Amino acid sequence: SNPPAAIDNVSVIEVSCPTVANITADPDDITDNSAVITWTERGNALAWEVIVSATEVTDLASATAVPVTEPSYTATGLEAETLYHVYVRANCGTDDNSEWVSSNFTTVAACATPDGLVANNVSATSATITWNGYTATNWTLEYQLGTADEWTPVTDLTAATYTMTTTDNTTYNVRVKAVCGVDEESDY
Repeated sequence: SNPPAAIDNVSVIEVSCPTVANITADPDDITDNSAVITWTERGNALAWEVIVSATEVTDLASATAVPVTEPSYTATGLEAETLYHVYVRANCGTDDNSEWVSSNFTTVAACATPDGLVANNVSATSATITWNGYTATNWTLEYQLGTADEWTPVTDLTAATYTMTTTDNTTYNVRVKAVCGVDEESDY
């Protein structure tokens, strides 16, 4: 009365050194010449190897890997506005490494245009404007009333936030640029 059953050949392979997961370079930790890369350890490894390259690496065995003892690595000496390939593998002991896992990120411009412009805590009398400022330490914010031609500048901001005074039921346009040095500014 039971239906027939079939069993295929099944293999169970123990992986002694699992691959890492979630290799990321958080946009807040990427500059024009560096990036903080993190990953998640899925086994018991206490050491890893990292390769960061501006070109795709096809022969990982012959590439120079950097050994690290934390699931994080800060790549330095990078070029601005460049796509980088990251390769990470776990080292679980002598001759016991995981497979390589890859990801990528792009460095920002030397004087990167701020992005992520957001208005928070908006009330009838004020709004707090925030943005991702990347490597800049000084910004110029400009705002205008909805359809006005003139922009009102707020210069020498030293934090990526500004609380502006507003008028109830009024639309504002806001833009921000980085000021990275003498005659060095980003676009809005």
